[in-house]
Amino acid sequence: MSVRNNICILLNKKLKDEKVLSQKEFAGKLGVSQATITKWLNGFNAPDIELLPLICEIFDLSLYELFGISDPYNLSGEDKLMLKKIKSNPALKEVISKIAD
Repeated sequence: MSVRNNICILLNKKLKDEKVLSQKEFAGKLGVSQATITKWLNGFNAPDIELLPLICEIFDLSLYELFGISDPYNLSGEDKLMLKKIKSNPALKEVISKIAD
């Protein structure tokens, strides 16, 4: 499966199946038109590379997940949850950063 197809499938899942956001809300967060989102969902086009990190942030995905690539680190669900908590907590990020240095 191509990266473009995987992005199309994931966006359809998040917007249509899970109804995480409306197409209009999603378009607003990305600064694109709703017509652009429709083209992505129908597989006629794909998001610009500059938008991929923001899309991942909005849907809490890694770029690996967005691209349909297996996680090279093979992190467990528990480890991914821990990383998510660290990323969302500035104090924890600072402590981890100091330990890593």
